This record gives sequence, structure tokens and C-alpha cells, in this order.
Amino acid sequence: MSDLYKALEKNGWNTSYEYSADGPDGTVFSYIKNGVTCVFEINWSPGHIDGLTKEEEEELEKEPVTYDVTIYCFIK
Repeated sequence: MSDLYKALEKNGWNTSYEYSADGPDGTVFSYIKNGVTCVFEINWSPGHIDGLTKEEEEELEKEPVTYDVTIYCFIK
């Protein structure tokens, strides 16, 4: 995520906290530039699952992580 933040900021985009949220299996954040707002929705799997034993958590960590990225941009 930090590489994406750096790339956006390097290209003149500014963080906008109007659209942001974090959870155990995803994040939403937004950037603004020249009146255009882009909202980034990133989800990953497997995410955090409550109630797992230590062994189950270790097995889950061996799973490949997949990401789903959706970007919504609009003029504001």
C-alpha cells in the first residue's frame, strides 16, 4: 500500500479523508487532484478471521493472498 500512496503523492495527488475505512480484509481511501476525487477500494483474501487457534492462523498464513482492487473516480 505504501508504494501506491507514494506513487500517487509523487504525481501530485493529495490524501482526502472524506472516503476512508479500514477492516480486517480490506481498506478504502481516497485522493484528490484538480477537482477529481478517486476512491480506492482494496480487498484481500484470506482476511482476518476471529476465533482461530494458533495452528489454524498459521495454516491460514500459508494461503496465497489475492487482492481485488476497484477505483472509482469522479469530478467533485
